[in-house]
Amino acid sequence: MTNAAPNIALMAGSNRNTSINKQLVHAVARKFQLHGAKTQIIEITDYDMPMFCADDDMPANAIKLAREMTDFDGIFIATPEYNGAPPAVLKNLIDWISMVGTDHFTLPIYAVGAATPGPMSGIMAMRQLNYILGRLGCNLVPVQVGTGNAKTAFDKNGDFIDGVSNDLASAMVEQMLARIHERALLKFRNIKAS
Repeated sequence: MTNAAPNIALMAGSNRNTSINKQLVHAVARKFQLHGAKTQIIEITDYDMPMFCADDDMPANAIKLAREMTDFDGIFIATPEYNGAPPAVLKNLIDWISMVGTDHFTLPIYAVGAATPGPMSGIMAMRQLNYILGRLGCNLVPVQVGTGNAKTAFDKNGDFIDGVSNDLASAMVEQMLARIHERALLKFRNIKAS
């Protein structure tokens, strides 16, 4: 069985340069790195797509992103919460790449999180994102990384200073890496048995 470091993608479902969810993504990435994982941050603004319409041609960026996502062992998505839901830019991206196929949803292990300026930590947006990804066949870990009062949740280096968020992120990282290991072990056993 290979001992290669797990390859984790992280993305914030925001097109804002100063997004607090981008801060969350960077803090979670460092957690994965401390566990020996390789990380890559996906900037969704690098994959500009029109508003979804099934009559339109498939955007090249949707195909590109979906193919790239299959290369990862795990994917963490941090969603903003606007009016109790994930933002349109994130839902639009998911709708487009759902037309490409299913491997980019079913092969990696997924986790979700949210950062909000208020105390509720994006619980409604995380619930909806978790539901959408589950409908698409994603294997989701149960711990979600909710970070409320996010403007004061990170230190000057961008690491967690909030105990609850820090503990949730640690638990999520451990769950994802454990599932990745279990899947790799099962694949190895199946190959060995064939």
